[in-house]
Amino acid sequence: RGKTIIKNVGLDIENFKFYTTPEPFVFYSFSKHNKQRVLIIENKDTWYSIRKLMLNGCNNILGTAIDTIIYASGKGRFKGLLEYNLMVEEYLKYPREVLYWGDIDFEGILIYEGLKEKFKDIFDMHIFNSAYSMMIRKAINKNLPLTKPGQNKDIKDLFLNELNVEDKQ
Repeated sequence: RGKTIIKNVGLDIENFKFYTTPEPFVFYSFSKHNKQRVLIIENKDTWYSIRKLMLNGCNNILGTAIDTIIYASGKGRFKGLLEYNLMVEEYLKYPREVLYWGDIDFEGILIYEGLKEKFKDIFDMHIFNSAYSMMIRKAINKNLPLTKPGQNKDIKDLFLNELNVEDKQ
């Protein structure tokens, strides 16, 4: 956006010696070994709750040992995650598994599908099935809110194909 102004006032952009910086994102590592299991969490409250558990020595989240959590904070973090290898320490560069946990609504599913598509060349991401199973079990026999008018419902089948709700109640 500023390039046009610089050009219009007769300056050469090369004289400014600027460089692109990645968009930072927040993460917490329980351990710092290679081949991490990383959990990308969409919601801030959930991220803080999991981090609190980890700070108290517990990284077993719904039966899964999690090494690092990343706060994704919606679609706005796509750009930051594209610079993943520039943002993280060496032990996080090649995770053995990347899981995602967000809302079960059209927006949450769209965010997951967007992340999965955008980062398919960086890491293989899957939904955190244990968390989604728990959320679905807790929602049984509850009156849930209706879809908001005008909400984007253009989801694909990536999320639903990965969803494996265990029959535990």
